[in-house]
Amino acid sequence: MPLEFAPTSDVYSSGEIAGVLGDPTHPRERVMLLRTGSIVLLAGLTQMTACSGYSEESTADISADAPSALQLPEGASTLRSGTFSGRNDHVVTGGVRIASAGGKTFVVLDGSFSLDNAPDPRVGFGSDGSFDEETSFTELASKTGEQVYLVPSSVDPSAYSEVYIWCAEFSVPLGIAELE
Repeated sequence: MPLEFAPTSDVYSSGEIAGVLGDPTHPRERVMLLRTGSIVLLAGLTQMTACSGYSEESTADISADAPSALQLPEGASTLRSGTFSGRNDHVVTGGVRIASAGGKTFVVLDGSFSLDNAPDPRVGFGSDGSFDEETSFTELASKTGEQVYLVPSSVDPSAYSEVYIWCAEFSVPLGIAELE
């Protein structure tokens, strides 16, 4: 039986479909439009591709609630460092270091840090390719450039071998830097 298209009153307009696809709060599992004797199916938006299908417009600005990056205190010493590589079809570049000053620990993203479009990027730690969600401690203040974040005292960076840029919305890594 050939596929029939329902009258326009029974289907989404292209603008409505585009609105659904560009809406980060809309469930992205699937959109199905049913009509007796015919089906129009829009599929392929799954967790695997969810973090990679965003347009510049939909993720141009990091959340207004994102923290402001700090200034690294004078005399801070570098404990470990690494370089980001992207994951899940994302481009994450630049260096990161773990620094200590005044009894506090900081994550420092260097001036060459860059993250492509992705929703809800967070900073945290993991080891051996496994992210520890308990260590996700802050949203990114910016997708590019130098940023300094205070690590909460409840997180011990020395217990981990990697810094993650993590997509909290879809629970997937965007970039990982192995620390040396």
